[in-house]
Amino acid sequence: MNRSGTRRNALVGWLLFLGLCVALGNCAPPATPTALPAPTPDPMDIYIQMVGRYTSLNAILAIGDLSAEDVDRIVRAMVAIEAPPGLEALHEQAVTGWKWVSDGKLLLPGADGRLRAEAYFMMEWGMGLLFDYLERLSQVEY
Repeated sequence: MNRSGTRRNALVGWLLFLGLCVALGNCAPPATPTALPAPTPDPMDIYIQMVGRYTSLNAILAIGDLSAEDVDRIVRAMVAIEAPPGLEALHEQAVTGWKWVSDGKLLLPGADGRLRAEAYFMMEWGMGLLFDYLERLSQVEY
């Protein structure tokens, strides 16, 4: 009996030891996941987000409601935006369109009939450039 009692005590000791190991193993803090670098945004996506406010269809259609000061702010904002490689000429077209609109808006206050017609022509020419810009931008593959 003495031997079976010793075996039983050894078995119980091993079971307690294994149970303690399992219990302590579950108490360990979980491994922290490694941080993945954020994906690098595409320069074209950044550009479209930056100019979208000024070159969207709604922005172009609202030109008649904008003041000369608002248009001047838009021109300055568009000049400050850097176009991605290959779109410099297209971006310059959008800037030129807004400059035409700005020049037309500046002529309007106190203009006589002929000067007023010239101001509206300038604004419509600028809008035409902006519509063409939108169409050509939608055809760019990136």
